[in-house]
Amino acid sequence: MTKVLHVLNELNPSGAEVMLHCAAKTWQSRGIDGDILSMGKQKGSFASVLERSGYHIHHVPFEKSIGTLLAFYRLLRKQGPDVIHIHTERCNFWYALLAFLAGVPVIVRSIHNVFSFSGTLRWRRMIQRRLLTWLGVKHVGVGASVQKNEGTRYRNPSLLIPNWYDSRHFRPPTPEERSQSRQQLGILDQLVIVSIGNCEGMKNHPELLKALATLKDDLDILYLHLGREQADRPERRLAEELGIAEKVRFLGFQENVVPFLWASDVYAMPSLHEGFSIAAIEALGVGLMAILADVPGLRDLKDLEGDSISWTGIDAASIAPALREIAKTPREKRLEAGMSTQKTVSSRYSIETGALAYARLYAPHQC
Repeated sequence: MTKVLHVLNELNPSGAEVMLHCAAKTWQSRGIDGDILSMGKQKGSFASVLERSGYHIHHVPFEKSIGTLLAFYRLLRKQGPDVIHIHTERCNFWYALLAFLAGVPVIVRSIHNVFSFSGTLRWRRMIQRRLLTWLGVKHVGVGASVQKNEGTRYRNPSLLIPNWYDSRHFRPPTPEERSQSRQQLGILDQLVIVSIGNCEGMKNHPELLKALATLKDDLDILYLHLGREQADRPERRLAEELGIAEKVRFLGFQENVVPFLWASDVYAMPSLHEGFSIAAIEALGVGLMAILADVPGLRDLKDLEGDSISWTGIDAASIAPALREIAKTPREKRLEAGMSTQKTVSSRYSIETGALAYARLYAPHQC
């Protein structure tokens, strides 16, 4: 049995954590046993889900101190993993260096975003990445944009292992399942737009709200906003100011987003940048049409077959026409377009494809 220790920040229901949850059984079937170390101030709301998947959760609250690094090192010495897999940008150099000093045989580092550091910080990160490569660390980009950015900005060659999703869970609904999902949400004949993501600046939700406001008098639209809001709820206030509060439902964090995707017609992601969006491939995986911003991370999906994606800029002026065009498309044509991409997504980004690629890094003699 190969023991892998995954290092993350606070455990929340976002990309890396969801992928670990999905891949647990696949890795276990290959003789790979996983522990997770949360380096967040709190263990995180997703810790219990990961525990149910079979991971043992450790927690070292992060502080900018030597004490944190010593606690990290002591944990490595005590647990003695065969592999350490670092998923954080924060402190990744020191985690990897300590793993090397602790004698961990295999050190893997996944890069989950397009990091655009500049100035002296960029040079520091470049030097750190070079040193880690010299120590034998295996760098992995989660998408083509991440891999390209690492190569050009930091001169850091990396392997490419795309993110994955659970294609058995995120599947197209039957007509009955779609109808039931809409009935449970009290949706009639509106065109339903959905987004999934917390209210962060990079998600660019205000521009989507502004685009909806320009269409409010012409189209019967409902926007389902899934994800945690900021404390002072600025997006909710903006919806009220734009006169579209009754057309937007702020639904907060949802552990199971599938019924909301099944009830929807269009997935919208106007992000300023992404690493590689699992939420987008989950939406495409259920057969939705999508409006995606043509930005690093998302544009990795441009080579997908089919006609389900409309590419836009990051401003309301370019998002609104795409929404209007999809609204004019008959329901049957939208279904056909969505399904034209769904099969490619389910095969290219399956759990087995991504998780087994990592398994070969962890324990090549077992795979």
